[in-house]
Amino acid sequence: MTLKDLARKLGISPSTVSRALHNHPDISDRTKRLVMDAAENTVISRTRLPRA
Repeated sequence: MTLKDLARKLGISPSTVSRALHNHPDISDRTKRLVMDAAENTVISRTRLPRA
């Protein structure tokens, strides 16, 4: 699963997923938890994760 797939599944943008995974301060704690929970239950292709 790619970052885009995870975003589509959660109904949020890929950039929001990326920011949540990188603990960006502008992302709410609720969204971070949502993304982290989904990511823990999903195998994300590391080759497709954006680089910070």
